[in-house]
Amino acid sequence: MIHVNLSTRPFYNERVVHLVLGLVGLAAGALFVAGLLQAATLSRERGVLVALAERDEGAAAAADAAAADLRRQVRDEDLQRLVEAAGEANSLIERRVFSWTELFNRIEQTLPAGVMLTSVRPDIAAGDATVAIGVLGRGVADIDAFIDRLEATGTFAGMLAREESVTDAGTYRTLLVGRYLPAAIDASSAGAGPGADR
Repeated sequence: MIHVNLSTRPFYNERVVHLVLGLVGLAAGALFVAGLLQAATLSRERGVLVALAERDEGAAAAADAAAADLRRQVRDEDLQRLVEAAGEANSLIERRVFSWTELFNRIEQTLPAGVMLTSVRPDIAAGDATVAIGVLGRGVADIDAFIDRLEATGTFAGMLAREESVTDAGTYRTLLVGRYLPAAIDASSAGAGPGADR
């Protein structure tokens, strides 16, 4: 049997192929345009987000700086309050342990017959005690003798006569101011031992 091909090329439907290729091209073009539009939209959104992030970072940095300043101020103020409170507590403790009895005993032991005590005002600050003693004396020599006796005990130092005046009765009113050294009392009493006054 003889096979004869009457056509010069194979038979197929070219219109369908062109239509399919056209549809594929249109679909690809639509996808490309949609991708471009989405990329543009995403680019705009990214710009907005970057601007918002930069603004928020700037606000956070400013808030951090303000908080650090506030912490420094609060710490300094708290520290100052703490120092003041500690000083107050130390002053109260020093005044509490101050022995009025020992002070008056020392003054009584050294008070000459011609001198009369009118006032005693100790001032205790930072472990240092200053005492102001008001006296009336028959004469300047009696007051000088009292100063010498006070300083001879070792518990008073730098006693100076201030605010001297003569009263209507002819006596001398004087304010004696100097340092009071209670530690010297403790050392002298510890060194003397029992029965030292006998």
